[in-house]
Amino acid sequence: LEQKMKEAIARQVAKDFLDPTGPAKRMTNAAQADPSDPDRQRKFEEKAKEFNDHARSAARTALNVARHGGVQDEDTVMDIMDTIKDVEALAPQLTGASRIVLDNPGDETALEHMNMMKDAYCKKMEKLKDLVDQVTDSVEFLKVSEKDIFTDLETAKVALRDDEGDKANEHAILAAKRCRRVLDVAKGEAENSTDPEYVQAVTQASEELSRSIKPMVNSCKESAQDTSNPANRSKFDDQANRVNAAVSRIRQIVEDHHRPPPPPTPPPAPVVKPPTPPPEEPVDEIQLPDNMSGPALPIMLAARELQEEALKWGANDNALIQIARRMASRMAEMGSLFDAQGDVESRKRLINIAKELALDTKDLIKLAKAVAAACTDRRLKATLLQLVDRLPMISTQLKIIATVKATQTGQTDERSDIEASETLVLNAQNLMKEVKEVITAAQSSSMKLKKGTTAEELQWTRAD
Repeated sequence: LEQKMKEAIARQVAKDFLDPTGPAKRMTNAAQADPSDPDRQRKFEEKAKEFNDHARSAARTALNVARHGGVQDEDTVMDIMDTIKDVEALAPQLTGASRIVLDNPGDETALEHMNMMKDAYCKKMEKLKDLVDQVTDSVEFLKVSEKDIFTDLETAKVALRDDEGDKANEHAILAAKRCRRVLDVAKGEAENSTDPEYVQAVTQASEELSRSIKPMVNSCKESAQDTSNPANRSKFDDQANRVNAAVSRIRQIVEDHHRPPPPPTPPPAPVVKPPTPPPEEPVDEIQLPDNMSGPALPIMLAARELQEEALKWGANDNALIQIARRMASRMAEMGSLFDAQGDVESRKRLINIAKELALDTKDLIKLAKAVAAACTDRRLKATLLQLVDRLPMISTQLKIIATVKATQTGQTDERSDIEASETLVLNAQNLMKEVKEVITAAQSSSMKLKKGTTAEELQWTRAD
């Protein structure tokens, strides 16, 4: 299901952000049509509808990317959402400004205002395109684009054979636009990586595609002027094939980087029964008592959610998972102590658990930073570090609040006690949530590690 979602989002992004500013430019051009053209009103309305339909569709696609594209960086999500709002606010303003120009030919003030609104809209739409490209699955986007470019060029070839020069040019130009979007994504891949071999490979393949676009379009135009000339058609076929090969090369490089092919099958070896690996220590799953309520319940729920995430991965060769499981168990114990706060030993244990969680957090941070340091993907690295940077403050706050809560229970008024409990619960939930997100980000970052680093010692094996 997740893979199908990635494919659907990539296809919609490829469609709605193929020419992000084109509809705006066509509408504003239509607004400046010759006043003597009796059909200018109808033409403008067509372009205005195209523009507004495109703005709505692009905003909707960007929203789907933010909500369902698996974006881990909350700052990026917020940036996408804010830019969507800007686009949605500017679209009707640009339409209104264009209509004023249409109704008042020669009005320089109206024209200047329209151009100002157009520039503002185009900048926001380009920003939205860049943000969406950052979080859209690059491999799926390139697969979709590769298929569409091939289809466009094959359609152009057939159109030339059928003496339909205009149709051939239309599809050649469409293929060129798709190629430029492929170059956008390839450029983003190179800028996002610190792997010099990958950057060089993507850059060289991109340069080859960039060199092949204009000759392809020009050869199609030349052939369209004389569709009966087989030499011209053959020249276009060669140029189209060159474009297809360049696009396929980029897609293959990016796909191999993100999804390395399986290693070759080793030659048969003598059958030797391998030693049985030591079984993992059994984990007591966190149970919620039927009668649990009050502050204990949300703490236990947060602990169980972290445990469920940590139990997805084997812990024998993954110290980060071991720490996460331990933290979940400690937090569950902290939740259980809420019902026995009057007991002196329970209050001491509450304080000790908060201290132990703080130490666990330090260990977790050290491991996560090692993964981030070895990660060659800039965006994955940045996301992991952003999550890690929030952990010290949350764990420190939890330790302080737990200590205050344990030492002042029964010595303050009921309202103060309730407020302390609510604050403790919030911090406990935040800590479990952040650790859970660190697991996800660290696992993603571990797919893009430099060779020969200690971070490779963390083995991410799905638990049975």
